[in-house]
Amino acid sequence: MTFTLNRRTVLAHGGAATALAGLGGGVSVGLGVGRAQAAPLPRQITDGQVHIWQAGGTKSPSASGRQDPLSAEELLETLDANAVDRAVIVPPSWAARGNDYALESAQKYPDRLAVLGLISMPGEDQRATVETWMDQAGMAGMRMFLSSDSGTAWLAEGGADWLWPVLAQKQIPVSVHAGDSLDVLAQAARAYPDLKLCVDAFGLGRGVEEDQALPKFRIVAQKLAPLPNVMLKTGAIPRDSAAAFPFPDMQALVRHAYDSFGPERLIYASDITLLKGPYSEGLDFWSALDFTSEADLAAILGANMNRWIGWA
Repeated sequence: MTFTLNRRTVLAHGGAATALAGLGGGVSVGLGVGRAQAAPLPRQITDGQVHIWQAGGTKSPSASGRQDPLSAEELLETLDANAVDRAVIVPPSWAARGNDYALESAQKYPDRLAVLGLISMPGEDQRATVETWMDQAGMAGMRMFLSSDSGTAWLAEGGADWLWPVLAQKQIPVSVHAGDSLDVLAQAARAYPDLKLCVDAFGLGRGVEEDQALPKFRIVAQKLAPLPNVMLKTGAIPRDSAAAFPFPDMQALVRHAYDSFGPERLIYASDITLLKGPYSEGLDFWSALDFTSEADLAAILGANMNRWIGWA
């Protein structure tokens, strides 16, 4: 008899952590970060950032991650194997058809997948596109990757000044990767309290060495944590750690994020195609921390993202 691991069988076995520990098959619950026993994982988990794409694009995938395409079906197999209910797709810049495949997948699996659609430095002549952004089936918000010289310059020169009030008025969630533009993001969030803004990857941007992550994050927290309309996406902790599971070098950074933003503003994101080890390790890291309660885990690992994009 084949035993299939999914959300229903996990809950039937008395909680996610217990069931995952007992089922084996490469799904592990890690201990040793500080808690004597791993806290149970929430009954509903939403992965806040995954990439999927098809073959045939003209650009190569990120050199630091998976090179082969990842289909929606393969993604869902991994989510099922780790008792993860939902995922938010961020189409990568190398996707062959832009946002199309992600949206088609979300339309095919509406209870499992949603999309933060990629848009690149829109000009005011694209106002109509932005205003009708959420009319696309499966679309849950917008994502802008601006951690580049051109993206930093666009923000600094006021390229997004017209965009922020439109996003705030239309209540379009926007997730931004722009670690060198913290002042611009803070100014926008302060000027438009209804702006639903999330900063990616702890707000650190690209190319931050492991020993510089915490000092830079202190700046992120100083500028953005006082603004209640700013969420923080935690990034791929297993990828960013220089150590093996349970990633002890990431604990101070995560604790500072927890203390400064609060558990109600942190969003778990696996960045699955950038992981160096099993998907389960990213979840196990959170459940083994000695300062998170079960309520904290429920918020960080799902409820915060669901609330932010309005995913009932």
